Amino acid sequence: MGAGNIAWRHTDTLHLVMNPKETALLAAATLPTPQSRKTARFHLAHPTIAFLQHRNFYDRDIFLPMTPETRASARPGTVLFWETHYSILQSPRLAAPGFFSDPTWRYLGGVIASDSSWTGGYFVKTDSVGIAAGDFQVSGGMDETAWKNVSTLIQLDIPRIQGNIRKDPKNAGYWRDLSDRLGIAGLIPQARSALARAHRIEPDSYLNFAYEANLLRLSGNLDEAYIAAQRALSILPGDGVLHYLNARVLLDLKREDEAATHLKQAADQLTKRWDIQFDCGRTLLKMGRVSQAEPYALTALDLQPYNVSYLIMLSEIQWRLGRTEKAMERLRNFIQRQPQHSTPYLMLGDFLVHGGDTLAAREVWGEGQKKTGGNPRIASRLARP
Repeated sequence: MGAGNIAWRHTDTLHLVMNPKETALLAAATLPTPQSRKTARFHLAHPTIAFLQHRNFYDRDIFLPMTPETRASARPGTVLFWETHYSILQSPRLAAPGFFSDPTWRYLGGVIASDSSWTGGYFVKTDSVGIAAGDFQVSGGMDETAWKNVSTLIQLDIPRIQGNIRKDPKNAGYWRDLSDRLGIAGLIPQARSALARAHRIEPDSYLNFAYEANLLRLSGNLDEAYIAAQRALSILPGDGVLHYLNARVLLDLKREDEAATHLKQAADQLTKRWDIQFDCGRTLLKMGRVSQAEPYALTALDLQPYNVSYLIMLSEIQWRLGRTEKAMERLRNFIQRQPQHSTPYLMLGDFLVHGGDTLAAREVWGEGQKKTGGNPRIASRLARP
């Protein structure tokens, strides 16, 4: 009797209840016309979109990855599905503020979850005069301006933070978070208002001055930003993150010598922060302190071995230090792992030319031209006599 009752309860409650995000995903999956759903090749599509369209997400002839580099070189007619979960995890540099301002991608249609937990939309690559090749079509979807405005807020998690504030309006951390995200979204007056609330709740917090420095940087008030950053560091002296903040403001002010001092203190403390290691190495390299830059460049690349910018910086450092063979070996190894990036081919070829081996350089550039799908920078190297 008891077991039967358990079984009955299980079957009685076995039903599908879709949350707002799943409902929105279903709506997004059905935005393309039936014919487009069958034939289109998507970049950055969410796995659920593939499932709902009865297609194999792991088929790389249909569902392709996308990076800022491949986005820039995509051919007219390429379809991209941008959304605030899977897409951004795959390539954070495709975040809303930058991606939405790219005029070469035309919005076709999108949806937003009813609880503002998720948003997604279709874009197509256009040519130089704004015409998109191909026959991909979308039926329905939100107005472009409304969709982009709300999607920017959702991607920055602003609706969730506002909900937290409604529950606990005296939490200064929530107000700081809201100020930070509003600033990134370009809503500077609203960001200042939110930060003022945090100051009233915790008037002596170093965090308020740190957030104020960031906000002032975003609005271009660099002298005031430096004063705020110094105030934060005076309250919590020696803190690595605050040294980095001061360095970033000083770099904006073109005061590189002072910035380097703060960067070294930050990098020596925060050895797992690859961005700080990279910035420290890059600044020292720019100042001509090449040997001092090398350990920071090495650490940055060790932490992020697939970051092409970190590879290029370290290769330049090693070349300038006379360790060209080591730099070329590192470039060759990277090309084997990540053949889609053009810059390693360019740099490796340039090193070979500098060493007098023009024929080997042209072979490297020729391989790069094939692997990158006809990169114009590589083509210009090959066009040289």
